[in-house]
Amino acid sequence: MKEISPENRFDDLLRSKLDGFEMPFDADAWTRFESKLAPQPPASTIGSTLLKSAVGALVLGGMATGAYLLWPSAGTPETLVVNDRSIEAPSPDPEQDSESVSGESAQFAQPATFQHEARTAGTAKEKPETSPTETKVLPASVEPERAERSATHQSENDVNSEEERVQTESTQNQAALNLAIKMNKGTVCVGEELRLMAVTGTGGMEFAWHFSDGEKRSRTEATRHFDASGTYEVTLVASRGKQTWERTASIQVQPLPMAEFELVRPIEGIPIYDLNIVLAEGDRCRWTFSDGRVSDEPNTRQLFRRRGDAGVELMVTNAHGCTSVERRTINIAENFHLFAVNTFTPNGDGTNDDFLPKALETMECDFEMVMNDLSGREVYRTVDLNAPWNGRENNTGKMLPSGPYIWTIVLKNSIMHDPVFRGEITLQQ
Repeated sequence: MKEISPENRFDDLLRSKLDGFEMPFDADAWTRFESKLAPQPPASTIGSTLLKSAVGALVLGGMATGAYLLWPSAGTPETLVVNDRSIEAPSPDPEQDSESVSGESAQFAQPATFQHEARTAGTAKEKPETSPTETKVLPASVEPERAERSATHQSENDVNSEEERVQTESTQNQAALNLAIKMNKGTVCVGEELRLMAVTGTGGMEFAWHFSDGEKRSRTEATRHFDASGTYEVTLVASRGKQTWERTASIQVQPLPMAEFELVRPIEGIPIYDLNIVLAEGDRCRWTFSDGRVSDEPNTRQLFRRRGDAGVELMVTNAHGCTSVERRTINIAENFHLFAVNTFTPNGDGTNDDFLPKALETMECDFEMVMNDLSGREVYRTVDLNAPWNGRENNTGKMLPSGPYIWTIVLKNSIMHDPVFRGEITLQQ
């Protein structure tokens, strides 16, 4: 149906019909018409006659035009719809009319519609209008079978793509299910560093560590130091996109043992010290001294024979493997040489008649003393505080000649790293 302006369409149609209309020529009719006009009537009569003639001509022209317009045409009728009213008009040349209407339709101000109707059993059927927004027009070149194959192929591609995505996501999720927390040690002590690692079988994940004491970390590895013993919980949160996985572990922090010790100097003037500690059940200790001596006894004695600062270190280890260390420094005023004299006079006067270093008498330490002449020959040996050397060979024979002799004393109680003392004494008769 073609929409055109009803006023313009009707005027143009009427004009085209009148322009092509001619009355048939009849000589007798004109002779009779002229005979009637021959007498010259008065002016008023002439004006009246002319007026009547004009009116008659208009009536005849209108009747002829109406007859022409209403005469049925051999072409397909057209219906002019104007404001919901239909006017049928003949279309002798459908192609020319169609071109005329299509050429002029752009100039019409108000919509009007020509409908080409097909007559079936005397009844006109109007084509239903279709909104372009409601109907999808497929290209004419796509056959139904080809379109079906294309849709099937696209559906298969979509299914394969979805299966691959689901399989990939399932693999990643399975790898994420292997998420675990790994620690560098099974037991951690107060103050020790603990390293935790997130172990997973897939990449592209972010990690967050949450500890029960409020501490947080945000890397694959987390390090912690704990200031107090007890049980701590750690939660590892792994995320990828909107998915998250969690793992929780317990951390048992063991206490440190006590490493406080008592330092006592029992003998005035002798740089010897008693070191004592009370160990808890299951604890063990180790003493380390600056002269290189090491002792695992809870209570020990140490002799410092060199002048200067001497160091003591105590390390205590409990049953959980946790250790505590305490260190101290002792100043030694002078070298220690057992207070040995350099000469004696075994003449029986009761003064300086024998030889034994005085420190051995108060140190309460097992020892062995050996006396040699300058040639290296042994002349006496003793381990008894009550048997000092009296200047005789083996303390029973004849008096040995005056002169220097070499003495060697070895301390037996392991109270120092180098327990051997040597010196020279002169025998004077």
